[in-house]
Amino acid sequence: MKIFSICLEEGVCKSLCRSGEHFTIKLSGSEVGSEITARYIVGADGANSLVRRHLFPNKKPKSYISIQGWFEDKNPYPIYSCFFDAELTDSYAWGVSKDGKFALGGAFPAEGCAERFEKLKSKLPARYELGKPIKREACVVLRPSGLKDFCFGSGGAFLIGEAAGLISPISLEGISCAFSSATRLAGVFNSANKNLNKAYNSAIFGVMIKLLAKNIKSVVLYTPLFRHLIMKSGVGSIKMLK
Repeated sequence: MKIFSICLEEGVCKSLCRSGEHFTIKLSGSEVGSEITARYIVGADGANSLVRRHLFPNKKPKSYISIQGWFEDKNPYPIYSCFFDAELTDSYAWGVSKDGKFALGGAFPAEGCAERFEKLKSKLPARYELGKPIKREACVVLRPSGLKDFCFGSGGAFLIGEAAGLISPISLEGISCAFSSATRLAGVFNSANKNLNKAYNSAIFGVMIKLLAKNIKSVVLYTPLFRHLIMKSGVGSIKMLK
C-alpha cells in the first residue's frame, strides 16, 4: 500500500466529506489544486480536529480552553507549581520557570475563560512575581472521562492523538499518546488486515484503557480532602528554599 501526504505551506483545508468510498477535501490558497480525493484520511489535527468535526459531528468530547501567559521571570528561584482552585476550573493551572521566563497558565471552561485567567493572576501567592508580559497563547484541550470522549474513526477515516481524545485526564499531556497512536496506526497500514479500522481499534484499545484508568487517580488528586492528606503526609516532597 502506498501512502502519500501533502504538505500545504499556504493552503488551508476548508472542508471535507465522504464521497462514496472516498473522501473529498476542499482547499483554499493552495497551489496543488482546490480539491483532493483520497481513499483514506487520518486526522492528526488536535483537540479542535476538523476531521472529527466534519466526519463525526456527534462526537463532542469534554473540552477546555488552555490559556498561558509568558512573563519576565522576576522570581529569585525557579518555580515549578500547579494550582487547584474550584472557583476557576475543575481542571488545574500551572506556573513554570523556563529559559529566563515565567509561564503561567491553566485549563478553563470556555465560558469566561479570559476572565478566569486574569483572576488566576490576581490570586497568586505573594511570593510569585510576574514581570513584564511577553506574550499570551491559547488552544482547545480535551479531558476524557469516559468512552464517549474517544473517537478513533470509521469507514476509512482514522483519528490519532488528541483528535481521537487521547490525552491524560490528569496532566493534560498528549504528545506521548500522539506518538503511540501514530505508531499503532502505521503498523495497521503496513499489515495485511483487510479491515483497517477494526485493526486500529484493537491496536489502540490498551492506550484508551490506560487513560480511563487515570480517571481513578484524578479523583484522588482533584479532591481537596485527598490532596490535603497527601500533601500532609510529605510523600515525595522536597524542601523549599526560603
